[in-house]
Amino acid sequence: MLKKAYSFLKFFFKAKTKYKVHSPFVYDFIESVFEDNRVYYIFFPIEYCRIKLYRNKDVIKVNDLGAGSKIFSKNQRSISNIAKNSLQKKKTAQLLFRLINKHQFNSVIEIGTSLGITTAYLSTARRDANIYTIEGCVNTLQVAKSLGNQLKLKNVNYINGHFNEELPKLLQTLKTVDFAYFDGNHTKKATLEYFNLCKKKAVKNSVFVFDDIYWSAEMQDAWEYIKKDEDVTLSIDLFQIGIVFFHPVKIKRHFQIRKSVIFSLKELFNIQ
Repeated sequence: MLKKAYSFLKFFFKAKTKYKVHSPFVYDFIESVFEDNRVYYIFFPIEYCRIKLYRNKDVIKVNDLGAGSKIFSKNQRSISNIAKNSLQKKKTAQLLFRLINKHQFNSVIEIGTSLGITTAYLSTARRDANIYTIEGCVNTLQVAKSLGNQLKLKNVNYINGHFNEELPKLLQTLKTVDFAYFDGNHTKKATLEYFNLCKKKAVKNSVFVFDDIYWSAEMQDAWEYIKKDEDVTLSIDLFQIGIVFFHPVKIKRHFQIRKSVIFSLKELFNIQ
């Protein structure tokens, strides 16, 4: 917690607000995605499902195939505890919704389904897109599928298995990867491996999002490598997530973006 707080303070003093950003593309991203506070009707049923997960005391056996958990030491966990400690924050999940809604991506990959809340946001952002979500734990995936049925998500393809095996198989069936969200196996080796696999199917309008880029020293190293990759032309660090773009630009740029001082202080005392 102290290390992450220190990382946040370093980020805070380096990051810019929209008033100091001179890139029209990034300024538009801040206005239409990052600081867009519009509420879509679908947010309410998704967040209601989140509340039900918070209250669900059923215990399931969880099989961690990635970097493991900093919270749990046992593989028998209540859905309530998983939800409270593992689900993506509402504001970040809704940011992903707005990003997909704005760019109207056709093929969307999520690596790490968890209980399916973020999947629901990805799915409903564009209902005629093809959503592919991979989860290593079969019991967790069953909960996500149940949530998907409750929300009538028709465009989600749920895949159970190890990311190292299922991601290459999935990519063989896709012509392009328009949007990829990396939220599973928070190790440097795995993150870079999945990035390089998906990058082979990236096109100029593709967007990749990496969760928890300050989760550990390994993840920070992975993020530094990714944003310096020769095919990445623009990267945006929002602290909780890192976003990379592949569209052609004259000059490669990296941005650290934050909101107001008051908002940032709220972030500091609500670090997950």
